[in-house]
Amino acid sequence: MIDDDISCRVCGRDDQEDLLLICDECGNGYHTFCLELPGVPDAAEWMCPLCEV
Repeated sequence: MIDDDISCRVCGRDDQEDLLLICDECGNGYHTFCLELPGVPDAAEWMCPLCEV
């Protein structure tokens, strides 16, 4: 279960938790479809586009 305070930084919604990724660096949430990802990444750790740079 995801912390109730975490919502998608793109759309602002906190629904569809199964598609809400949490950045391991900053802790922000992002829906896979808001980032236009094909699905949930297989990686054990994930970083958002802002932390990747």
